[in-house]
Amino acid sequence: MAFEQQRQAYRITTVNDAADQASIHPGMTLAAARAMAPQLRTFPRDRMLEKQALEKLASRATRWTPAIVIRKDCLLMEIGGSLKLYGGLQSLLISVDSWIQTEAHRFQTAVTPTPASAVLSARAGRTLCITDRSQLISHLRDLPIEWLNLECRQSDLLNRLGIHEIGDLLRLSRHDLARRLNPAVLNQLDQIVGRTADPQLFYKPPLAFYEDVALMQDTDSIEFLLPAIEHLLNTMDVQLKHSCAAANHLNWILTDDHGYSLDIPVQMSCPHRETQVFLKLSRLAFEAVQLKRPVTHLALKAKLLISIPEDNDVLLADNCNLSGDPTVLLDSLQNRLGFKAVQGIRLNPDHRPERSWMPCPPGEPGPTFRSFPRPLWLLHRPRHMDIKHGQPCLQGKPLLLDKQVERISSGWWDKNPVKRDYYLASNNQLRAWIFRDLGSGQWYLHGIF
Repeated sequence: MAFEQQRQAYRITTVNDAADQASIHPGMTLAAARAMAPQLRTFPRDRMLEKQALEKLASRATRWTPAIVIRKDCLLMEIGGSLKLYGGLQSLLISVDSWIQTEAHRFQTAVTPTPASAVLSARAGRTLCITDRSQLISHLRDLPIEWLNLECRQSDLLNRLGIHEIGDLLRLSRHDLARRLNPAVLNQLDQIVGRTADPQLFYKPPLAFYEDVALMQDTDSIEFLLPAIEHLLNTMDVQLKHSCAAANHLNWILTDDHGYSLDIPVQMSCPHRETQVFLKLSRLAFEAVQLKRPVTHLALKAKLLISIPEDNDVLLADNCNLSGDPTVLLDSLQNRLGFKAVQGIRLNPDHRPERSWMPCPPGEPGPTFRSFPRPLWLLHRPRHMDIKHGQPCLQGKPLLLDKQVERISSGWWDKNPVKRDYYLASNNQLRAWIFRDLGSGQWYLHGIF
């Protein structure tokens, strides 16, 4: 049972079934509730948690419609544009009710032609399904005025006048309503019955995902975590599909009840949206981890979700094989061996050949510049070459030098200066890249094409 301070008194805001059976209801003071049932367990209301819960529901509700509005205690879904897709109103309502039963302990739904009337009906506990606006007023007449957004002064005035239901208010003249109460109250009534526009600010799901689950029991076994891993990935899959997004980084967080926390990152070289890819890479990442103590909770956080165009589903899903995708192979190696164990190569802005490249994350672009031809195989250290009859030789056989010479003179600012003349050289066995050191006059083999 939850409570909060209202009008200088602590009042009940939410009750469970047991409290309801004990005749405890929202609005009752906390002192009165404890007098009726001293064994009640009470908790202060946490509006931030309520807001987070509504945002989570709103993100998942985008599977039916993108037009969702978050109110302080409810969700509004504009479903008119989704009826044909889901086979009509009743079919869509069955689908939504089936979903919300798995997400919320208690809920109330109402379908009406206007947003304000739907909110009013749901808050009052009135289950309605009305599509004809002409029938709306007849179903709302007997609702108490307490469910309207009225100030205390306005509620007291209406009670003194003997006005207790919305139908009583609607029978009054519009002029008297505006004069006795406030034009805002008249506008509220007009929005309920659809006489005036009621623009809404639709919710935009964040390009991020976070969800956690409590494990059935403490465990230090990775295999025991697999069902929870699959559940969280399937939950994320719904958001990815309805947000037309993909993820290129996952972070698994394992915790216990004593402050222990372990992060297991899953990095990808490019964005993916396939659950089977996420599952494969996550299993590889988990296999490289040894849990030092049992954990009680598992959370999944996905960042850097990048909007991508929506693709059609594969007709024969069983034949969809991702094993030939080089990015999946690369990601598998990285998550199994470690991110630093699998590296790419890119250019480094240094003219010295042995320093003209550097390791980088796979796929990371580097600088580009024009140069003479370079061999793919560069020796770790230049190898000294013999000279016969004034010709550099390789394995006892002379090399024929190309007439074009490339002089590299660099590194004078550090402790490794070079001053060399490079040549393309070849014989009937290979094509090599050699140079003559201008300081010593010696010849060296530096690479093979």
